[in-house]
Amino acid sequence: MKVPRQVIENYVKTSYRVVGKNKHSSIKPCYWLEQKLLTGRPNRNCYKGYWGINSEQCIQNTPSFPFCTHNCVFCWRDTSCSLGSEFTVPPDEPDYLIEELIRHQINLIKHHYPLKKSLQNYQVCTDIVRFFIKELHSNNFSKKSAIPFSTIFKNVSFDSKSVVNKAVLLLKNCDVLKTDDLTTYYLSKRALSLLLEESGNVSQLMDVMVSNEDDIRKSYKNALHPNHAAISLDGEPTLYPYIGEFVHLFRKRGFTTFIVTNGTTPEVIQRLEQSNNLPSILYVTLPPPNKKDYLYIHRPKMPGTWEKIQKTLSMLKELPTRTVLRITSVSHLNIRDDLIDGYISSINQIRPNFLDIKGFTLEGASMSISDRLSSNKPGSYFFPEYNELSAFARNLAIKSGFPIIETHEGSRDILLAVNWSSTSSLKLQPNEI
Repeated sequence: MKVPRQVIENYVKTSYRVVGKNKHSSIKPCYWLEQKLLTGRPNRNCYKGYWGINSEQCIQNTPSFPFCTHNCVFCWRDTSCSLGSEFTVPPDEPDYLIEELIRHQINLIKHHYPLKKSLQNYQVCTDIVRFFIKELHSNNFSKKSAIPFSTIFKNVSFDSKSVVNKAVLLLKNCDVLKTDDLTTYYLSKRALSLLLEESGNVSQLMDVMVSNEDDIRKSYKNALHPNHAAISLDGEPTLYPYIGEFVHLFRKRGFTTFIVTNGTTPEVIQRLEQSNNLPSILYVTLPPPNKKDYLYIHRPKMPGTWEKIQKTLSMLKELPTRTVLRITSVSHLNIRDDLIDGYISSINQIRPNFLDIKGFTLEGASMSISDRLSSNKPGSYFFPEYNELSAFARNLAIKSGFPIIETHEGSRDILLAVNWSSTSSLKLQPNEI
């Protein structure tokens, strides 16, 4: 059997690269990789920074994108393209596949995110800030000077709206610019304060709040030497027959690794432990604490998955690697207050190292979540804003005693310690590769 051409084409259209001879693997550079290439700054890294992982050096990949044991209502992939819950194509050898993943990642960096684009973006950002200072001077710093994007575009020396828009968005993300209506922009209080302190020195403001050319060049150089494999992108990665060898060969190259699994393959987790091929961090998606909600949200494709997940969860406490339970959070579905006690009871029995509360992403096929649920509510009804995630995490922390130890608003991610010493570093150590 082969992966159908239409399935491959559907993925390629949405910025995936399908790699390998047998086309069951893919990579997709994430938003945070680009943010690090544009700035080189830690504050533009994703939540993986908790563990000391640089977004620009992370290969977001899956060795089994068309295969999964679930049809989760929040999944961002087109589940109609799923080829089922068994790996039914000839598997690419893991050493070859890793070579291909690294080759494609570096190709993407060089040709889709080249250094010259990041340096150009820096110059556009600098031009925009200079224009805002000019406007402020003309108004004697007497008003907020909210300026439409069209005016900003006309007053910078670049004739591409997409280039200027990307620079405006970066300045907004770095808190240099603010907007109340997404059409007009003004300098933030922090930016104004810095400008006054530094007598309008644009380079100083850019260095403090955004970046400088040296940091951008360093980030690009880092990106050409990836050192982390996030085996999590799509599908259920543990269905890949060579998943143990896959982790082992990444480790031999000095890579840290994640596996994010839905927990329906406890026999694979057991084999990974027995062969000493567990990843640096094992993430397991924590289902709701009752079978009814699990079936409604995760839509298993085969019988017995609830029981298989419980077996996987029962193994976590003893596994010789870092373990994280992840609640992929969906408003009105699995982050309800009436579920908190059940979650706490489950977590106390499982005793992972960490609990991760992460908002699901309303993009790709997950835009159809309302259709999947046969709901008349818009997709945004199920999308949890960060303040909702934070409130849920605080309530859970108060009731359980599990402290919140890290947060990343941009990733909509909150990390709680369950079975982890407060004196131990979160950064992955050399012996944890």
